[in-house]
Amino acid sequence: MKLNRKISLIIIICMVFLQVGCIGKEEKTYIRVAHPTAYISLDPQENTKAENGSIISHLFEGLVRVVDGKIVPGIAENYEISTDKLTYIFHLRDSRWSDFKKLNAEDFKYSWLRAIEPGKDFIYANYFFPIKNAEEYYKGNVSEEEVGIKITDPYTLEISLEEPTPWFLETLSYWFFMPVKKDIVEQFPFGAWALDSENCICNGPFKLLSREAGKLINLVPNENYWQADKISLTAIQYAIETDPLKALERYKAGEMDLVIKFPEDRIPSLQKDNLEYHDYSSYSTMSIAFNLNRDNLIKDMDFRKAIIYSVNRGILESKTFEKYYVGTDTVVPFGLLDYNDNPFFKKTGNHKLVWDDSELDNSKQIINKYKEENKTIPTLKFIVENNTQQISIAEEIKKMLEYNLGVLVEIQIDVTINIDKIKQNGDYDICFFENKHIEKDPYRYLEVFKKGNFENIFGYSDESFDELLNESIKQGGMLRYQTLYQADELLMSKFFLLPLYSDKEGILIKGDIRGYTRNRIGDIFFGRAFRQ
Repeated sequence: MKLNRKISLIIIICMVFLQVGCIGKEEKTYIRVAHPTAYISLDPQENTKAENGSIISHLFEGLVRVVDGKIVPGIAENYEISTDKLTYIFHLRDSRWSDFKKLNAEDFKYSWLRAIEPGKDFIYANYFFPIKNAEEYYKGNVSEEEVGIKITDPYTLEISLEEPTPWFLETLSYWFFMPVKKDIVEQFPFGAWALDSENCICNGPFKLLSREAGKLINLVPNENYWQADKISLTAIQYAIETDPLKALERYKAGEMDLVIKFPEDRIPSLQKDNLEYHDYSSYSTMSIAFNLNRDNLIKDMDFRKAIIYSVNRGILESKTFEKYYVGTDTVVPFGLLDYNDNPFFKKTGNHKLVWDDSELDNSKQIINKYKEENKTIPTLKFIVENNTQQISIAEEIKKMLEYNLGVLVEIQIDVTINIDKIKQNGDYDICFFENKHIEKDPYRYLEVFKKGNFENIFGYSDESFDELLNESIKQGGMLRYQTLYQADELLMSKFFLLPLYSDKEGILIKGDIRGYTRNRIGDIFFGRAFRQ
């Protein structure tokens, strides 16, 4: 039986590759994607790389999806929200796993508890913490029976929240809220099951046909998907291409149909000359962050202030990112509005973190004072990802700090595939921090700096800041946003962040591809796509 299955699989693979290889034919029913990371995990509760979310979202489906900014039903056929916004009841549709077995509410409960399993240290566990007792369960303080995830019948899931959370429903579209099949997961632990086509049992519009480690991932339609009749594509191929320049060259050569990472210095010409290039607001900001956990002068706010004010923002922008991004002075991105529909950043983005002669003189005086007190001026370890944008910014900052203040900077370029782990280990003084979320709520971009938040790996802690955020949750209307404005002002007054720019992202996609969607964190979904 297994031999027959393997023979059938080989035949299918050959048919798909024959079709994908027929570049010269007019009709194309497949899409080839340049995938920018070699670190591959297709397990929703094990994956830690955002880039893999797009693949996972084709293999699996959660309760809802976000399509063109709107929440649409997924496995939940419909849902109800209580008037106090504390209870969500999801009624699941009749749907099946790719092995034809029925999917039920228990699958969701198992998967979500798996993400917050005590001791698991899943970096996205905090997204589950709005659920009642989820954080306490993660910390090992309560049993799983006390977590606000209840099954009232095989196809009804009832979720209780700690407090009203406006963005909760939208977060359920994230890949880590998608269900996995318990028997397969426990038979092949640590995500191994999801990398093998025979064991990768999924419930999304596509299924895993084959994987060639470090090279290719091939998906084909899942005939057991609840909307299988809506799928037009016959295959999606993800080709691992970590070099942005090579990805661009392969696109131009007709080898790729979608590229999401390419050299920043090519963006202006692509914007001007290529009709297949599309700009998107990524609802993210990029900042320089200090590691306050370091046992050196980084802990001293005056030292951080001296560093920030020695950076000439005008020169930094013009030399590194002015052509591609819009400079900002806040961690809340462009595009987010307050209650009166005013851009949030216009009120917050005026923290005066701008270089001028008087501030530079003050910075020099601070450094000289440390020297007079025989305090050790640390050589700052600046960790960056292996991409031209971060490296060029880091090199300019290094020049400014060393020339203006005599503070030495060691740039450490990470050539591994998981810089997040390096940041968590804490062996650095300065790093880049991208603040990116799917929810269009300023609270989410400030919440990451609360004490205990999983994304707050920098050691920042301020009770007054936390209290303002907690107060905003209980408020409504413009009063809530005024409280968030205060929290933003307080955060920036501590000089542990230097916001750089509000990000935009671009993609190159062949003009004959229609019906694809893109969510606010950049996942491209081809579940309803077709080629003309």
